[in-house]
Amino acid sequence: MPVTTAKSSALTTTRSLDSFSIFQAKEFVAGFEDLVTLQPLNKAKVRGWFVKKLDLNSCGWTATEDDFLKNSVIWNFQQTFGMPPNTKVEEGINLIEPNIQILLRSPLLIQELSQESRGQIIGTFEDENQLAKAKFDEDKIKAEEMAAKGEPYKRKFGVRTLYLVNILTKDNRAAHKIPMVLTIKGLNGTDLSEKLKMFEKEMSKCMNKALEIEVPMVFNQKFYGTCIFRPILANEMRGSNNVEICAIESFEVPDYSSKEAALKSLDCLCIPDEDRELAWTNQKRYFNYINRYSDQVASKLNGRYGIKEGVQILPQGSIDVEVLPPGNNITGEDASLL
Repeated sequence: MPVTTAKSSALTTTRSLDSFSIFQAKEFVAGFEDLVTLQPLNKAKVRGWFVKKLDLNSCGWTATEDDFLKNSVIWNFQQTFGMPPNTKVEEGINLIEPNIQILLRSPLLIQELSQESRGQIIGTFEDENQLAKAKFDEDKIKAEEMAAKGEPYKRKFGVRTLYLVNILTKDNRAAHKIPMVLTIKGLNGTDLSEKLKMFEKEMSKCMNKALEIEVPMVFNQKFYGTCIFRPILANEMRGSNNVEICAIESFEVPDYSSKEAALKSLDCLCIPDEDRELAWTNQKRYFNYINRYSDQVASKLNGRYGIKEGVQILPQGSIDVEVLPPGNNITGEDASLL
């Protein structure tokens, strides 16, 4: 027989909210809600970055269709994931001209691709011992040698990058309350990394011009985390094997031809002043997101895409925070969206 309960009446409340604020302390918290996944669509009729409709509530989505420029976003987009006969259709939002705020980014992660390794992350390109990179480079050379001979070769190692991001509206405000994870690999990842370096270099030059800094400065992730990257995504063939990817066709760059032009560009390509503190708070709050994200993924997918035991990976850039050991999970990823 089902058990029923009655809701307590708000009229009987005798304590204030302050009485319960203690439970925000670390000793009472087991973890955070999963961050949702944003990913490029390489095999879609319209290329873009996709987020599942089912995940919108999890990230606290608040934006409506009117909050985006016309033709920049496709709503109720249906995408088929997987290979026959194991396919699944997901409905969601396809961003083809997104406004993106990149709070944090991982180094270039190196994954083992064999069936036995289950996509395990063994290190990064920036590790001091360079052991993982040495394996990747050796594998790449082998692949090139076999290609020159016209012989097939299955790569043993691949790369992936994880970005902590906000999708922004046309007014440069966050479309959701909780950041997402943009997971991107292979040629897609190389393409985005190259374009971001170009964009950030231009934003540094723009800031220097606007502030009339005599000795040009290079800024860090605290500044870049307040900038707005506006790519136009499209289908392109890339790489020596002409692989079809969701590429960055172009992106908006600042104009710093004069002090006035630089100031106008900064106003256009930076989040509002009142949103900066939240950006910096989230950079600290989610600083360990890479390790926790991988723990969560491995937990959901029976060990797939986890980080090798003993390896801890921190975001790129200089953020002054206390680094906590991996343990509690804050993000997750659907197997069908990898």
